[in-house]
Amino acid sequence: SSLDFIDEVVIMPAYTNPFKSSTKASGDQRLDWLKKVFANFKSVEVDSFEIKKGVATPTIESVEYLRKKYKNIYLTIGADNLAKLHLWHDFERLQKLVKFIVISRDDIEIPKDFFTIKLDENASSTSLREDIDKNKLPATISDEIVEFYNS
Repeated sequence: SSLDFIDEVVIMPAYTNPFKSSTKASGDQRLDWLKKVFANFKSVEVDSFEIKKGVATPTIESVEYLRKKYKNIYLTIGADNLAKLHLWHDFERLQKLVKFIVISRDDIEIPKDFFTIKLDENASSTSLREDIDKNKLPATISDEIVEFYNS
């Protein structure tokens, strides 16, 4: 289905992933890269809310923060999150405040009541880090990112 009803995209990097024990790039580093990547996109905002909090932040808190500015919020998740989505902090409230957009992954079946984005590439952050392809990164920061992860 077409997602042309979306006026603006907010990229909000997490301070840490609550399901992972560590991260190689700091929150500030990832925030800086994202600002460089999306600098020339008029309809994309990179938001530092979770990074500035400095702790793992439940999605519901970020959504409540965004609702001060936006009426309708569409939350994008990978299909691999579907199985445990009901376990997310304050999920009952979260599902009332957002509509989910699910990105396909690993042939996981996505229920028809979700908006879906079909990706032909493996876009998991883990796979991107483990097999860094400079050609898939914006030229403005590709050297910096490749050097960081290969050092």
